[in-house]
Amino acid sequence: PPSADWERQALVKARPCAGDAAVGQGVAEVALRAAYLRPAPPPERVHHLRMRMEKELAGERLGGGRRRYDLKLGRGGLADVEFAVQWLQMKSGQDPRVRTTETEVALQALETCGYLDANTAAVFREGYRFLRRLEQRLRVLHGTSAQLIEEGAPGLAPLARRMGMREGPRGTAADALLQRYESVTRDIRAAYLALLGVE
Repeated sequence: PPSADWERQALVKARPCAGDAAVGQGVAEVALRAAYLRPAPPPERVHHLRMRMEKELAGERLGGGRRRYDLKLGRGGLADVEFAVQWLQMKSGQDPRVRTTETEVALQALETCGYLDANTAAVFREGYRFLRRLEQRLRVLHGTSAQLIEEGAPGLAPLARRMGMREGPRGTAADALLQRYESVTRDIRAAYLALLGVE
């Protein structure tokens, strides 16, 4: 069932962080077996969960009025990379080299071990780094765990400058940031769909 898939996928990220070391190790071993030592869930079910998350939880507005984007849960956001990587880790989980809780480490391992082609790995890696950097600067700028950016918002120009965007003949720094964001998330979504083999 889909809920079991979601729970199992979450176990890819499970790691002990406090408490009794022996108990933590025991739990980590159970999580490892559940996450990696069974066939991966069908990609259609993983995608279904991802689309529900995007539809029900993302705060995006892509048409009509000012566009608003959700860095984590929106179309082509961080969750696309994380879902794709976690699914591929579960699919390749018999190989202990791909078992890690860190997305970027997993990307490198999956590519090095031949489970992920270099072009797709590059799209995910570069997109993930861009979105993480944007997320960090957004938090510093607003002092909250905000994950939304909105066209025309007062904080967009300072955020764009913190991301290294400048005014130019093609528009403002804020315009450049939104164009870069749209390009990155479009590429991530295309790579995510291709990897899972879904539309």
